[in-house]
Amino acid sequence: MKQQTTGRVILFLLTAVAAALGVYLIASYHHTGQPPAVVVPTLQSATPDMPAPPSSEENQQITDSKGRLTVPLSQEQRTVQELERLRGPLYKTIRQNFTTLLSGFQPDKEDRAVLCLYLNRKSASDVDTLMAQLIKPSVADYAFTHVRFYVQDDSEGVTKWAVDSEADCGSDSVWKLVRK
Repeated sequence: MKQQTTGRVILFLLTAVAAALGVYLIASYHHTGQPPAVVVPTLQSATPDMPAPPSSEENQQITDSKGRLTVPLSQEQRTVQELERLRGPLYKTIRQNFTTLLSGFQPDKEDRAVLCLYLNRKSASDVDTLMAQLIKPSVADYAFTHVRFYVQDDSEGVTKWAVDSEADCGSDSVWKLVRK
């Protein structure tokens, strides 16, 4: 019963606020003959306390394709987003051709130039296949300079991922594999 009363009070207050706002807008329009003035900051009125309004390019990033507001991305976030968009063809190739060898893949969260590949099983031949068919021919073209191969480690009774081997693309553009 108390929740019902509280809900009615809140509804009444919201209705009262909306009505007051409507009366204000109508009264100011009838008084001046024009809608109430809205203060919009301009480049000239921007101060350190009030930054300049975003450019039209930045405004386009404030809403998504459905017109909903989104949080503007920093320059670094936009760069990462663009890099991942350009890597799409590589990710598609991995999904189409290497799902029998891999249970997953992703760029390293700390270093976006590192590709992490999660093997279905610990197998030197699987790593060699990936090196020959995926890593050497195309991974460097997508701004990856290092690859880590992970395998599941159940030794402590808890499944976790451990580094099995790593490949590095040297300055001479030759991939070198190091097994752990």
